[in-house]
Amino acid sequence: MKPLADYSHIRGFNYTPSYAQNDLDFWNNYRHDVVDREMGYAQRLGLNSARIFLAYKAYLRDPRQFQENLRDFVQTAWAHGISTTPILYCGGPFYPDFVEEEAHDGLPAIPSILKPENYHLADAFFDDVYQAVGSEPGLLFWDIANEPGYHTPNFVTFYPEEPEFRHLLDPKPQDMEAFRAKQESVWAFIRHAIAHVREKDPVNALGVGNTYAYEGVMGGKTGYTDAAGNTLVTYAKRGNMRLVSV
Repeated sequence: MKPLADYSHIRGFNYTPSYAQNDLDFWNNYRHDVVDREMGYAQRLGLNSARIFLAYKAYLRDPRQFQENLRDFVQTAWAHGISTTPILYCGGPFYPDFVEEEAHDGLPAIPSILKPENYHLADAFFDDVYQAVGSEPGLLFWDIANEPGYHTPNFVTFYPEEPEFRHLLDPKPQDMEAFRAKQESVWAFIRHAIAHVREKDPVNALGVGNTYAYEGVMGGKTGYTDAAGNTLVTYAKRGNMRLVSV
């Protein structure tokens, strides 16, 4: 789908089917009947866009079957008026601390995709994904990665622009040079992936999922009413000032 001028009508959700323990289970044991039923539920709820995590290991196990399953998902969702945003690169091989795996249980060896000499493997993966669903009208846009980066166990990055309060959640890494090198290895790959996807597909929109923390936030609640549509209430405190946003 070409980039839209306005995405405010999107009522989206992350999707993993009810039968699956995780996204690898989703794709290794793909079930059209469950997807069809649950996209129907989403349609009845007024939702219109599904964000799905692609499992690279499921692709490696059987690339052709993975393509068929992905195509079936996009077409089935679209039959219910629900567009699809596939998250392309997520999971172990795309994370700096991934321990490379030897061939086992029908899977080939899985190296770290963050090594520049292995970028071509990610390119080949996208090329097959594009072949499967790149021309589908139900494709909303490509999501390059889900919240990419590298951080401490409590998601602290220690970037200069990060709110100071988050630095209380974890101690600063002793070897910041190594920490920054891991972060840069992720962003170097993301830059490459964006360039490859755009070269391969100059038409469909693309994005990169990200996170943002507002300093002082105390809580929040989402909701929905027919009159107001999707709603969000949040509460934050800084010093002597309290802010409620509706």
